[in-house]
Amino acid sequence: MDLESAPDASVTRFLLRCGVVAGPFYLAVSLIQARLRSGFDLARHPLSVLANGPGGWVQTGNFAVTGLLVIAAAVGFQRALGRSSRGVTLFLTAYGAAILAAAVFPADPVDGFPPGTPTGPPASISTTGLVHFAAGALGFTCLGVGCLFGARTMARRHAPSLAVLSLVSGLAVLVGFFGGMMAGPGIVGIWLAVVVGWAWLAVMSLRIGGAAVRRGAIASVALLLGIASSARAQTDAAKPAPELKRLDYFVGTWAAEGEFKPGPLGAGGKFTGTNRVAWMDGGFFLVTQSEFSGAMGKGTETAYMGWDGDERIYTYDSFNSMGEADHAKGSLDGDTWTWRSETRIGAQTMKGRLTLKMRSASAYDFRFEMSSDGKTWTTVLEGKDTKK
Repeated sequence: MDLESAPDASVTRFLLRCGVVAGPFYLAVSLIQARLRSGFDLARHPLSVLANGPGGWVQTGNFAVTGLLVIAAAVGFQRALGRSSRGVTLFLTAYGAAILAAAVFPADPVDGFPPGTPTGPPASISTTGLVHFAAGALGFTCLGVGCLFGARTMARRHAPSLAVLSLVSGLAVLVGFFGGMMAGPGIVGIWLAVVVGWAWLAVMSLRIGGAAVRRGAIASVALLLGIASSARAQTDAAKPAPELKRLDYFVGTWAAEGEFKPGPLGAGGKFTGTNRVAWMDGGFFLVTQSEFSGAMGKGTETAYMGWDGDERIYTYDSFNSMGEADHAKGSLDGDTWTWRSETRIGAQTMKGRLTLKMRSASAYDFRFEMSSDGKTWTTVLEGKDTKK
């Protein structure tokens, strides 16, 4: 195509280079975040949810820059192809505008991301999340229809290979996005629409722009290599075991109240406490920061809950301001957690058993018992925790 006949050819080439760079830029920035952000899983989470949590501003900026690059490419199409490109230009511009809208209205947290979000589909959707979803649906529709208009434009300009590419790409984008949505959970269809759409935009921008624009593709190739490296790194990186998701129940701030029984730990009495529970970066350990006061005095405690994949058992390690440390192993049976430990009292080793019975999503009862032989158990303390 004779780009040199277009007005201000150098400006047009620059705008078309934006179309080459847009897709690799968006994917590279997104996948680098996916590699670095704890709890994100490419197999379960759409890239848009990266706009949530600490560091979410990076994905918001990614949307904004990418949207502007797409609009610039649309202007480049119009300058290079003239009136015959009105359809593809209009819908490509609308696609860029939808990406900008997605930057302003981020997606809701979903399925355990960011860490602390309940697993599974969200129970409800916020107004902001609904607008983001609508912008996504509108954007992919405009991209697909833009590809189809591109097929007509290329056929009229006697470029059959680009016409076929545009037709196939348009159908793939529409079927991938909407077919994937109707098929149920999973993001394979969205990935198909994203990759095909960006590939179409890059190829069209290169072919329309000619040799001068192709020289600008070197940067895009470098970005694509970075994408492959990032994706492989995430695949190879260690990921939290699925069993850890059961610990999501404890995330939040809890108010504890209970009673020490007279026995080996003292005369007994009431106690209260506050437990603040959150996932450590990486999602491998749940960290509890506690403050307590009562019959045993005042103090603080830090505890870590995790999963031992070799022994197939949960682990609990705590350290408090009274110089005490505890290590326990736990299991879950229905709605009841059982944690077993050993504690030295003087010269004697005592067995400990902590039982947590979940009464609801925001309350559980607990009881700690001790035994010298593992057969006869004495209740040392009991109480309840309620989520604030």
